[in-house]
Amino acid sequence: MKKPVVIVCLISCCMSFLLAVSPSEVSSYLTANHVVLSLDDDGLSDFSSLNCGDYQVFLAGESHVYQKSYAMKKEMLRYLHQNAGVRYLFIEAGFCATLMLEEFLRSGDDAILKAYMAELKGSFGYGQENFDFWKWMHEYNQGFSEVERIHVVGLDVDFQKEIALAGLNTLYDDQKRVPLWLQDAVDSLKTNVWPHAYHQLRNTMERYPNTCKSYFGESYSVLEQGLRTLKATIEYESQDISQIKMDSHQIRDEVMQRNFQFILDRHPDEKFFGQFGSEHIYQRSCETSYLTKNYLRFGTILQTDVLPIHKKVCSILYMYQTPEMYSPDAEYLSHRPFENYQGQDILFDLTAVDSPFAKEELLLNGNGTGGVTTDYFQKLVLLSDSPYTRPYRPYQ
Repeated sequence: MKKPVVIVCLISCCMSFLLAVSPSEVSSYLTANHVVLSLDDDGLSDFSSLNCGDYQVFLAGESHVYQKSYAMKKEMLRYLHQNAGVRYLFIEAGFCATLMLEEFLRSGDDAILKAYMAELKGSFGYGQENFDFWKWMHEYNQGFSEVERIHVVGLDVDFQKEIALAGLNTLYDDQKRVPLWLQDAVDSLKTNVWPHAYHQLRNTMERYPNTCKSYFGESYSVLEQGLRTLKATIEYESQDISQIKMDSHQIRDEVMQRNFQFILDRHPDEKFFGQFGSEHIYQRSCETSYLTKNYLRFGTILQTDVLPIHKKVCSILYMYQTPEMYSPDAEYLSHRPFENYQGQDILFDLTAVDSPFAKEELLLNGNGTGGVTTDYFQKLVLLSDSPYTRPYRPYQ
């Protein structure tokens, strides 16, 4: 009676042996499927292995503190804009606050960008590379017609309340006479007093929904979404988020998904590129030095079967190496297969024909939840020896 069990076990062991990927196979595959990037030469890097035709959304996962993160964002955006028709850039910033950046891209008014940057003091965004990126993006946009230009959308909760209110203030039409019943809400927004201005505007919209729609026109739905994001921000900040690996951060990724869905519903045929902290772009649950396996990331939410974007998302993980440091943490992500490439900036395609990364999970050091490597991300970019970002110099 025990023979069938023995046979099944032998077959299982043989199959496991046959499926095992050898280090030499991984090495050979990486040698054949990588492209050296030229981040110092504008527009010269080859990103064709992104397979633009297969995806509608491209999510890049960065570490916020390195200069090369901004170089990659610039080069990726340029390539995807010119070769995939991407016209929307998603960033890890507040939905309302980013309306100020959209206004800067439209007008080129440095005072708007400087006001935005001033409110980021104390955050990762308060860096010279961030300021320089937006200046570059405005100049880049000038080379295209209005319908071809890139727009920016923040998907996150609004941590910086003053610029969130200032962002909402850009939705008012200066050419229209403000109705009497709306005047108090307009005045409170202009004073940027939180939370009074938020409650004043929300109460006015609840009391006069139809007339608000008439006044704001096409901007009304954006205003509604902005108020929803601010409401979620209040909910997020009411939680205990002081301890690392707390799933209280979940609200942020849910807000990111809802704001993404809002933009997708308005522009269902567009393609999108977003660059966020790497924690947000994994497409399958895993444990990292920041989050547990219970955390449902933005990239994972987008892979839900009921969403129209399902299987149209490409996640691109940025890996950083210096002689002293690896990021993401080597305890949670194996850097060993890429150590021979240290000192270079390289794009690896993990999805090419006969990829060992599509056969097994090879990089997460047992911190995943099953599946294969390409269930978590499809491309990997090695960035070597990047300097840290520099503090913003507002008076330069």
